[in-house]
Amino acid sequence: GYPGGRPGRPCQEVVSQLSLIDLAGSERSVANVLSAFGREGKGTTRFQEAVNVNQSLFVLRRVITALSKREANPREAQSVHIPYRESKLTSLLQNSLGGNSYLVMFACLAPSERQDDENLSTLQYASQAACIRNQPVVNLDPKDQLIQQLEARLAVAHDYLRRALQLSELPDDLLEEERRAAGAGPRRPRPPRCRAKPHPNQPKPTSHGNGN
Repeated sequence: GYPGGRPGRPCQEVVSQLSLIDLAGSERSVANVLSAFGREGKGTTRFQEAVNVNQSLFVLRRVITALSKREANPREAQSVHIPYRESKLTSLLQNSLGGNSYLVMFACLAPSERQDDENLSTLQYASQAACIRNQPVVNLDPKDQLIQQLEARLAVAHDYLRRALQLSELPDDLLEEERRAAGAGPRRPRPPRCRAKPHPNQPKPTSHGNGN
């Protein structure tokens, strides 16, 4: 079909990207690995994975804290550094955190009283993330964006003419001229013709009569 029910307008293909990130982890996971495997567990793959996870979560917390400070003080937004590139996780989430996409974050709490400290930390983490304000926009090709702007201006001009002339529809001859102009494309102005000036040392041509 045609968007907006307007025949003659080609359909546009919209490509979106969906990122699902599971941030399950704790800063104490390294201690858990050490307690499970002992000091010899430092060289294991699981230990290295735990270190990478904790580093990513630490950088993510720094990014969210910096973004919340930028939203709280708009005047100092230019001076606040957002460390997106310090972690692969934050590099992937750059468009989602303070970018031009939609973001939904779920904060999960534990029902046990033993997890009060972690629940409080999670709530503080979520309250900072709630301060971030994204500006979702559709990334369009500059040509497509220009076409949409011109179509919007043309629609406004048509409405103005109909109201000014008190007509329900525009005249057919006007629409036909509009189609011809759109099909022919913009006309390029022709450059002015320049006549060649004679050289100052060149002799002027003389006309010879027949003597009659």
